[in-house]
Amino acid sequence: MSYPNSLFWDSLEPKWVNLGINQTLDEKVFTSDYGTKITSQNGNNGASASGRVKGVAPLAFVVSFKLGYQWGWSSFYACDIKAIPEIGSISGGHFVTSGYNGMRFINNSSNNKLEISKGVGTTATLLTDITGVNDTLITMWRDTSGVVKYKVGSASVVTVGTLTGDWTFFHAGQSPCSCQMFQAHNDSRGAS
Repeated sequence: MSYPNSLFWDSLEPKWVNLGINQTLDEKVFTSDYGTKITSQNGNNGASASGRVKGVAPLAFVVSFKLGYQWGWSSFYACDIKAIPEIGSISGGHFVTSGYNGMRFINNSSNNKLEISKGVGTTATLLTDITGVNDTLITMWRDTSGVVKYKVGSASVVTVGTLTGDWTFFHAGQSPCSCQMFQAHNDSRGAS
């Protein structure tokens, strides 16, 4: 089985690839900090960058990231790679696709909200709805039994439940917004 654009099994890296502007591929823009940060600074509702984290997570993984705290929705999504029909059409709606599981993390300053939801099939369930966060590390992981958990800053760990699938991670924000990756790797030992 092959994956589009060299997204190989067991090759997660904290780097943004397959970049686009408003769902059109564009490999030249919107990243900084050695490819770990994706940013859109094009005014309220201006052109917005999208991209994927390099690699696929078929089993256990760990990802850590910081969402921007700006007017637009900064985002981090996880969903089965088969839920996205083609590279250039990344959309926040892909985390709720029939037959697949996913996660959504969105944060902004205009609504002053951080919302975290899980997607099971076409149903989204809001798990966390708190005041927006600024410069706060969020970590999500899945252990070898498929149990997904996350932690926002120094808050308690939240257990989401068993969510399986060959996950890809992506950003599809609303300008101005950003998301910076700090960690992304497959973990055959299982995250604790």
